[in-house]
Amino acid sequence: MKLEPGTKLGQYEILAPMGAASGIEVYRANDSESGRTVAIQAIPAERASEIERAVQSVAALNHPN
Repeated sequence: MKLEPGTKLGQYEILAPMGAASGIEVYRANDSESGRTVAIQAIPAERASEIERAVQSVAALNHPN
C-alpha cells in the first residue's frame, strides 16, 4: 500500500515515506487536529489479524513498570 505525499487519511495528511520492514510501511504525516507531525504505519490487510492479536496481548499486560 504505497501512499503518496498529499494523500489524506481522515485527519492525517501524508508528508513523506520514512521506511519499511516486514511488509509494514511507515510514513511521516501531519495531524490536522493537533498540528503535530506523527508516524503512520500502513499494515497489509493479510497481516491485520496477526497485528490485532499482538495488540490484544500487550493490552492484557498488567505490570507496574
